[in-house]
Amino acid sequence: PIACPITSPPDLVATTALLTIRCTRCIYDCFSFRVKVALYRVIRRASLMTELYFYEDCYLTELTAQVIETGENWVKLNRTLCYPLGGGQPGDTGRLIHSRGITDIVNTTKQIESADVLHHTDPGADQVQPTEGDTVTVQINWQRRHQHMRMHTAMHLLGSLIKFPVTGGQVGAGKSRLDINLEGVQLDKALLTEQLNHLIESNVSLV
Repeated sequence: PIACPITSPPDLVATTALLTIRCTRCIYDCFSFRVKVALYRVIRRASLMTELYFYEDCYLTELTAQVIETGENWVKLNRTLCYPLGGGQPGDTGRLIHSRGITDIVNTTKQIESADVLHHTDPGADQVQPTEGDTVTVQINWQRRHQHMRMHTAMHLLGSLIKFPVTGGQVGAGKSRLDINLEGVQLDKALLTEQLNHLIESNVSLV
């Protein structure tokens, strides 16, 4: 089985390091992601970590939250919809809207010690950060996030057709990379392109 569902017609061309394919929806319904959601919910009930709303609704683009801690160039919230850097996928960007103005989010990462999410801000920008206790509206750069989601799906589709171990990868909005141990085998780029586009255009059901 392929790792992600395709439920809408292809409407995006994604260029990878290997080939060009037309891809559609996202990684967020795949089996591995559902496992992560289940684990997160168990951990969340036993801790005070940031509530991760992208696990509940990956199409959510705006959310109201409260600032619980700040640093020189980061803000920690009680809940977020920003996906943090990890697993080969970039962290979300966006902005925080609050009573003091608008603060750009230039990256999102996960704090190593607590697994809380940090929303990184630009210390050089002429912007005022929110302070602890402030209520903020979190808005993500949806176009960029959606590109990442579609690219992630494209990588799973590619991996489903190549019967060799995947050793890594990197998702990006403009291009993505899948690292595969081919053991000296030469792939047929034209054939892979044809097979991938057939999967997508067939609107296959995936698990």
